[in-house]
Amino acid sequence: MKASKEMSRRVVLGFVLVAALGAGGAAAETLVMKDGSRVETRGAFELKGRRVVFQDGQGKLVALRLDEVDLAASEAASRPPATSAAAAASVPAAAAPKKTPVLVLTDRDVAHVDPSEIAAAAPTAPRVVMYSTSWCGYCRKARALLGELAVDYSDLDVEKSEAARSARNRLDPSCGVPLIDYGGEVICGFAEERIRQLAAKTAKAAAKAAKKLAAETAAAGEP
Repeated sequence: MKASKEMSRRVVLGFVLVAALGAGGAAAETLVMKDGSRVETRGAFELKGRRVVFQDGQGKLVALRLDEVDLAASEAASRPPATSAAAAASVPAAAAPKKTPVLVLTDRDVAHVDPSEIAAAAPTAPRVVMYSTSWCGYCRKARALLGELAVDYSDLDVEKSEAARSARNRLDPSCGVPLIDYGGEVICGFAEERIRQLAAKTAKAAAKAAKKLAAETAAAGEP
């Protein structure tokens, strides 16, 4: 009876890990270890917290510590960056026909606004940048949450941009994806509660600034 229970536990655990890895028919990939060795996987590897989970060539489920894996080299070896965007960028755009100006304005024709008024009317929101990939499930969850919270952010794919990959590595070389730079605070992985806290803090500051501006505007209009 005890052996039967242990076998059932192992079967359930196996199904859970297989579900976490996604479809088994994905193309094989290569994990590059920090000691220079390489591991061929069956299907795509995936980040689970501080571990890299995958199936080996025999179909067995394996989990490695993230600090043992050279993630950037593994991504480069497994998923070559797309060249379509670079090829498109190399094609010179056709010159637009020159248009005859209808109205010419000079600096004297334009009313100027005091920069302090602009700052008060539109308080600066923290810059939010997410470093992600197209295949990452946690990246999709982060996008959905940021959209739900109406956070204005930039989404940079580290597989398609060497600059994005380098920027991600400078922030935290041990972190995979998603990595979110929320106004200078680095969030490694999908930390829903922390993202909600920062979004609420930003919204509260914006509401306070708007209330202050409305009060100052009303006071200025009084006789």
